[in-house]
Amino acid sequence: VEGFPDAWHPRFSLLEEVWAPSTHVAATLAAVASIPVHTVPLAVSPRQPPPDQSARAEPGFVFAARHDHREDLERQNSLAVIAAFMRAFASDDGARLVIECVGTAAAPGRHAELEQAAAAHSGITVRAADGAPGPATQGGDCFVSLHRAQAFGMALAEAMWWGKPVIATGYSGNLDYMSADNSHLVDHRLVAIGPGRDPYPAQSRWAEPDLDHAAALMRLVFENPEAASVLGAAGSESIRATHSPQVAGEAIFRRLESIRAMGVVRRGSNTVLEQPATLSRLPLRIAQGPFPAAQGAGQAARERLRRVVLQVMKPFTRYQQVVNADLVAAIADLHLGIERERTRADAERADRLARDRRDDELRAELGALTARLAELQSRSDRG
Repeated sequence: VEGFPDAWHPRFSLLEEVWAPSTHVAATLAAVASIPVHTVPLAVSPRQPPPDQSARAEPGFVFAARHDHREDLERQNSLAVIAAFMRAFASDDGARLVIECVGTAAAPGRHAELEQAAAAHSGITVRAADGAPGPATQGGDCFVSLHRAQAFGMALAEAMWWGKPVIATGYSGNLDYMSADNSHLVDHRLVAIGPGRDPYPAQSRWAEPDLDHAAALMRLVFENPEAASVLGAAGSESIRATHSPQVAGEAIFRRLESIRAMGVVRRGSNTVLEQPATLSRLPLRIAQGPFPAAQGAGQAARERLRRVVLQVMKPFTRYQQVVNADLVAAIADLHLGIERERTRADAERADRLARDRRDDELRAELGALTARLAELQSRSDRG
């Protein structure tokens, strides 16, 4: 989410830098980190073989979703997937929703809550799938996620890898690889998380997806399977181009080369190097994008027009956001490098002054000893 728990801030002192899996995470961390933060793409390369559609047990058109009970139910928002599906389809429409759940032993009560919600529609199945993704995730006709926030969204990325059309909330880490050109992004509004959602800060925000829009996108995919197939192919091409093991490896290599070129590490220093406030605010501002339209007469119409324009411009604005984030990271690196050199120079200057003071003290002591020796010699001569 956009906020980072205050209690976790001291952890930065244990690290040299942070590699974030998405610009969304990088913006959150860079706003509070005292060390460099860089976006390094995750490698998406499913180990399982391509899905065998003929082996699928579910009849009809299958929407697939995945839920991990070891994580927060509210953030994953699987109940919203059930609600949107129920708005989109009657029991006899021929559409099915299969939600595969992992970690069911960790939260039997939450699993029962999902099962109870699904029982209201005969086309919905909630299935325990502890282990590798099963037929629903790999072999479904469309993958759905109405998450409130994602750090990255590996299940979404893997579904795209297999060429599945994906419907997902248009917010957070999945926007690094999802756009209107390769997936269906669900409208949303940002709302306060509120208390009782630890470790997510209560004052932070996450998305509230529009269930009517999600239901409309489900109907669109269901009624236009050929167009959905084209969209899935575009998603597969784009995710393989931006998050393959080769691309991720090259990004890691470039970052390591940059670290080697700097030749300076932070470990061993007791000094915490803070970023200027103006610089620390930039990543979050880049991630938030343009400011919302002003309130007033005609605001609703202006907001609709703004959404259309932003949707058309999204490929360009996302690229600009990535470039801006890289520039901010480079500036932050430069600032920290300068601060390190300044700290090192200050330490050397302090050491030099301390040596000079010690030399002066030794010279004074030597002078006193010389005078004392001369006095003793004089007494000896007189005796």
